[in-house]
Amino acid sequence: MLARRCNLQTAPAGRSAGWNPVRACTSTSRRSIRVAAQAQPSQAAEVASSSGDGSSGQKTFHHGITYVSYEGNCFWVKFNNSGARVLVDPWLVGDLSFFEQGWLYTGKKRGFGGGSGVQIDVREVASDTDVVLITQWVDDHTHMPTLEAMPRDIPIIAQPEAAERIKPLGFKSLTTISPGQSMPLCGGKLQLRATAGALVGPPWSARQNGYALRELGVETPASLYYEPHCDFDASSLAGVGPVDVVVSPVQSVLLAGYPLLKGDTDLLKLLKLLQPKVLVPLLNADLDQEGKLTTLMSVRGSSLAADVRQQLAAAGLSGTKLEYPAPPGESLALAL
Repeated sequence: MLARRCNLQTAPAGRSAGWNPVRACTSTSRRSIRVAAQAQPSQAAEVASSSGDGSSGQKTFHHGITYVSYEGNCFWVKFNNSGARVLVDPWLVGDLSFFEQGWLYTGKKRGFGGGSGVQIDVREVASDTDVVLITQWVDDHTHMPTLEAMPRDIPIIAQPEAAERIKPLGFKSLTTISPGQSMPLCGGKLQLRATAGALVGPPWSARQNGYALRELGVETPASLYYEPHCDFDASSLAGVGPVDVVVSPVQSVLLAGYPLLKGDTDLLKLLKLLQPKVLVPLLNADLDQEGKLTTLMSVRGSSLAADVRQQLAAAGLSGTKLEYPAPPGESLALAL
């Protein structure tokens, strides 16, 4: 498995909205190769794939995934073979609060907004996206200020309660999906399967969604599984694995002792079920946080690469490669 990190530079002042940024991709494989091209985010993988050393049997970026983190639960992913592009749990503008109660909790990104001076162009991201997926109804997944800023012609697939929140915004294509259901996406380029994800609320609540995505109609399909809390019903994952990539928290976050994220306790169970080639840690606890609730919150476990690799090795999962996201807004290209 090879990886390249691709730096996305912002457009200079005075450039038109259609300006194509330059991305310089550096190989982290044994042979370092630097690539520069005029390319949209969705083209980064094709640029990288043209730069292999030609050795027999080498994995290529054409069979792979390009991953961009926007911090929190939000990421963009392209399936390089089919070209399908997916934006997950978009939070692209402003801060994060729950039910507009910032005094209770406010989460702020470290790479965008605030003191960074870097803002995300929501319409630019949307124009490079084929479909939006939303896993949960709560605000760190259904971020209403971001959705309000998005063009109404972008298709959205959402967990049912999330869809009810989004419906008044008037999107032209809003589809609900529940655990156990499947559907084709992106004109038949992908198959989406919803799995039973996090339990948000009392024990009798319906579980939120996890998602398994797999390419269709290509010789070497890539696949990805994502659930933002590392909370899952193992029975709903029957037949999902093996997958190429798992995106999951590696730490736990607790609120008054109750685990909201379960990375440090359930990650290894998840990986044994799905047997991925690559684990991409979801660093959704890496936010600047303030408000009354933060006094009741704690983080358990380590996100350090050495610690995570040690856990993988001890669990007999040395075959799963660990690849951290590139800095926010930059591309990580994974050859599978």
